[in-house]
Amino acid sequence: MPGNFLNKIATKVISFAVRKYIEPYGELENLLIDNETKEILASLQLKGELQSIEIKMLQYGFIRDNEKNYLIFSDLYTSREWLNVILLNYFEEKPDAKKIEIPPAVATLLKFLL
Repeated sequence: MPGNFLNKIATKVISFAVRKYIEPYGELENLLIDNETKEILASLQLKGELQSIEIKMLQYGFIRDNEKNYLIFSDLYTSREWLNVILLNYFEEKPDAKKIEIPPAVATLLKFLL
């Protein structure tokens, strides 16, 4: 049970950070974090889109590099086939792109929670 409670808190922390990042492009509808499987599932309603887009991030983790904090992941999939092709090509060209910088305050909270 404590793990489930911590997952809920971590989800709220990450949701807050993601909402700020996504705001120019649309809205975060839903976010689920599974700390056991290390998966993050998100649903976004992007501006100009009629349907939500689903995003699945696999094998997430956190690292600190050169005084910066990052969310890292092994794979990223969406509910849009064309976007999956673009992401596959992009990550093949730039494997270091599989990380997202996160603010220090968020990183500190997530380190404690996850």
